[in-house]
Order: sequence, then C-alpha cells, then structure tokens
Amino acid sequence: MHYRRRRHRRIPYRYFAKQVKLDAVLSKKVGAYVLATKTHDVSASLDRDLRLFVDMDMAVLGRPTRTGPGGYAEYAARIRSEYAHVSDADYCTARAAFLAAASGGRSKPIYATSAYRASHEEAAHANMLWEADELLAGRIPGEEDEATGRRRKE
Repeated sequence: MHYRRRRHRRIPYRYFAKQVKLDAVLSKKVGAYVLATKTHDVSASLDRDLRLFVDMDMAVLGRPTRTGPGGYAEYAARIRSEYAHVSDADYCTARAAFLAAASGGRSKPIYATSAYRASHEEAAHANMLWEADELLAGRIPGEEDEATGRRRKE
C-alpha cells in the first residue's frame, strides 16, 4: 500500500511535467522538492529555494488566527476529513503524536528559513500545541458548533 501511495503521488507530477515539456533537469529538481514535503526535513540542504518551498508548504501551521474562516481550526478539520476512514480515537492519538514530533516540543524550529521563523514560528508552535491538547482531550478541532459547543453532525 505504501508503495502504491507514493507511486500515485509521483505519477501525476511526471505526467504534468511531460505535458508542459518541462526540461528534464528542472523536472527532476521540482520532483525532489515535492518529495521533500513528505518529511519536511531540509536542515542539511543549502538549497534556498528548497528550504523556502518546504516552508511555504508548512505555512498553514502558522496561521495567525485559530477560529473563523481561514483559521487554524478550519485547517485541522480539513486534515481530519482526509482521514475519515480512521476512528476518532485512533486519529486523535496518531495526529497528536505527529504534532508533538513535528513541533519538536519547541526545541527545534519548524521552518527552515529565517523569514518564516520570524513570521510563523511562534504561531505554528502555539497552534500545534493547542491542536494536540484538543486531540488528547478527545476533541477534534473544527468539529464543534461554536454556538452550542456540541459536535457537528456530518
């Protein structure tokens, strides 16, 4: 399954690159950038463009508002919808563990560039900690009606 999932993600890009007649060297570089978003670990890379590309991919974590349209909770709810096939309990446990690992408990930066660290780092850590706390309490962000505080029905 893992092989199939990875293969599925790469084929559309290769198809697109061929359709637009993207130079082979550039195609390989862009393909590597896309694959780097799988781990987001570019700490050893000196490629500024790659570091910026990965930071743009992670920018959503540093949204300045938590609620309302475009807020972090809306993003968190969209992530949950991608894993609708997973039970709430399993999702809460796994997503909270991912958030803890990705944020590094504030000991390591989330962003690879100084610009994103300055503009997004603090909010990203706060958002990730908030979401992890919500999940560990059995609450899934974005799935509660703000007026009643009750879980929304799908």
